[in-house]
Amino acid sequence: MQRRRRHRVENVARHLWRRRRRAASVDSDRLAELPDHGPTPLDLLEEGRLRATLSQALATLCERDRRLLVLGDLRSTTQAAPLDHNPETVRVWRHRARLRLARSLRQLGGRA
Repeated sequence: MQRRRRHRVENVARHLWRRRRRAASVDSDRLAELPDHGPTPLDLLEEGRLRATLSQALATLCERDRRLLVLGDLRSTTQAAPLDHNPETVRVWRHRARLRLARSLRQLGGRA
């Protein structure tokens, strides 16, 4: 019985020692070796190109279409109220504005 307790205490002590050793072994050199999960320079370049293409496509739209797209999805009457039109009318206009934006993006060579 006493032998089991001694082994249990030794195992617990060994476990704690290993855990502390693992926690203390992380240094700045090893951290620098870890992979960076942020965007790569290529990802940033592609994002910049997509933003420029989207800006060009938005510039081809009329002011009302740009405003509808910037305002986003208008799902309720209170959100459509600033436009002073029926929410269903606004929904149709927004749909048509998206179609025009997609056409413009295709013409510019972007993704649509």
